[in-house]
Amino acid sequence: MKKKTILTTGTSGFIGNFFIKSALENGYRIIDILREKNKTNKNLISLRKKYPSSYETIFFSNSDIIHKKLKNKKIDYFINFATFYKNDHSHREIKKFIDSNIVFPTIVLDLISLKVKKVINFGTMMQHNDGKNYLPKNFYASTKSAFEMISNFYILQNKKMKFYN
Repeated sequence: MKKKTILTTGTSGFIGNFFIKSALENGYRIIDILREKNKTNKNLISLRKKYPSSYETIFFSNSDIIHKKLKNKKIDYFINFATFYKNDHSHREIKKFIDSNIVFPTIVLDLISLKVKKVINFGTMMQHNDGKNYLPKNFYASTKSAFEMISNFYILQNKKMKFYN
C-alpha cells in the first residue's frame, strides 16, 4: 500500500511537532510548510535526518514559493496546526494574527483544495466562550473562526473534501 501524504502547517509548534513525529513513526509521508526562520529548529532537523525519504519541508518567504513547491504534489490530507496565539493583543499585532491564522492557511487551502481528501483545522475552544455558540473570548479566537468561515467556500468547491474543525 502506498504511503498517504499529509501536508502540515505549524509543525514548529508543540502539538504539530509531536504529531508529525507520531505520523512518521506510523508510516505516513509528511510535507510541512515552514517559514524560513524555522530552518534551525532542532527537533525538525532531527526528524528530517531520521526519515529522509518520508519527510520533506517547504521553507517559504512568500506564497509564490509555496505554489511552486506544491504544484505537482499529491496530497491526501492537510492538517493546519499553524497559529499565532496571545490571550490579549495590541493594535500592532493584528496583522500578525491575521497573517498567521487566516491568510497563511487560506493560501495553502486555496492551492490544494481541489486535490485533497481531508482537511483538519485546529481551532480553539475559545471560539465558543459560552460553550456552544460562536462567542469569541479574544481576538485570537475571532481569527480562528474567520478561517473556519472562509473554509466553507472551499468545501463548496470540492464536495468530495471532508473538513474537520
